[in-house]
Amino acid sequence: MSTNPNPFDPELHGGVQFDHSEPVTGFDDRAAKVRFRLKGSSQGPIYQGQHIYQGCVGCGQPVGPFRKRLPKPFRIHDPLGERAIVIPWLSTAVAWSELKFSLRAIHRHFTDRECPIYIIGDAAPLWLRQGGRVRFIPIDSYKLSKEAGLFEAVQLGMQIADTVGWWNDDIYLLRDTGWDDMRVALTDGDLRGIETVLRQSGVVWQIGLGEAVEDLKLLGKTTFRFATHTPYLFEIEKSREIFRTFYLHHKGSWVTLYHNFHATPHMPEGPWKVQSLPSDKPAARYLNHRHTGPDKKTKEELVRMFPDPAPWEL
Repeated sequence: MSTNPNPFDPELHGGVQFDHSEPVTGFDDRAAKVRFRLKGSSQGPIYQGQHIYQGCVGCGQPVGPFRKRLPKPFRIHDPLGERAIVIPWLSTAVAWSELKFSLRAIHRHFTDRECPIYIIGDAAPLWLRQGGRVRFIPIDSYKLSKEAGLFEAVQLGMQIADTVGWWNDDIYLLRDTGWDDMRVALTDGDLRGIETVLRQSGVVWQIGLGEAVEDLKLLGKTTFRFATHTPYLFEIEKSREIFRTFYLHHKGSWVTLYHNFHATPHMPEGPWKVQSLPSDKPAARYLNHRHTGPDKKTKEELVRMFPDPAPWEL
């Protein structure tokens, strides 16, 4: 085992494997391993976390039988108010002006004009005016890895208010929307029957989703896919129960675990979501484009729909 120090808390992240030929330490099962690769910089080596799963290209081993993993330790945060919108944001992943126009759409269409909006991420947007309704909260764990930063952001974000509206920065409201509109969650099919395929995929978020389905099956819960890239509604005590019950992977598995475990009322996403503009769905409430940014026509439509700077823009 390498003598390089582990920059993660081993109790939180389960141990480190530097070499497939050496034993894994600190895991409650062998469903996943963590490897670090070194990158040089002017400041010396940088440790970057990278999940390597059984069945990965690196070791070529097949996925073993599912065994439930222990939940990660998490921090309790006192809520700052009754309601808030939360958007996790990674400045290095920006493809366009997604966050700016997502916030303009909230300013135009979200019917609660008073609730605070928290941007939780690695660095504040350069155009954000400090001290207004939109507030930036830095997450130090992003200095360790994207995975560690996102998990810390989720711990804080899901507890920052009694009721949280959770956004991605590439989600845009297309019509007036309020808290009650989000109480019925949107689904994208049932994942039961493809959980093994997901776990064998070698893709981090798919493996996490497959393990979430396995966990839900053990509890006799439904297994709908709620990771629809639309706003999600979380209640603080229900979120804490998810942290206490499950080993949490990628954000897609968190929302799927939350809504299936708590039996949230739901309906198919079909008429309510579009991926480009102009839309051919008159009832569409949400736009979500690819992570590489909106296509040319969608970008033009967003600029046309939300041309005016919001009060929090410099």
